[in-house]
Amino acid sequence: MDPQQAFQNPLYLHPSDGPGSVSLQEKLVGAQNYRSWRRFMKIALSTKRNLGFVTGNVTRPYDDPNKAKIWDTCNNMEISWIMSSVYESIVKSIMFFDTASAI
Repeated sequence: MDPQQAFQNPLYLHPSDGPGSVSLQEKLVGAQNYRSWRRFMKIALSTKRNLGFVTGNVTRPYDDPNKAKIWDTCNNMEISWIMSSVYESIVKSIMFFDTASAI
């Protein structure tokens, strides 16, 4: 796979991607700022080409154990990005969900 194709693959994480590589201007507090937080989060995740994990369009492959492990890694990165963008009281209510789309 050439580098351009790899970059466009939703299972690709750039070496600079880490739990702190997505930062939003404001953390989710609750209903009062949900709409603006949601918009910021959609923009941030789409720049990483990973919005499909949240929307459920990128599903875990069960036929290939190696791709499943890569999917798990990407999904967990998404979860870490979401958890770092919400207040601690919300983190406690979402931390046991297994997928970014479930959150």
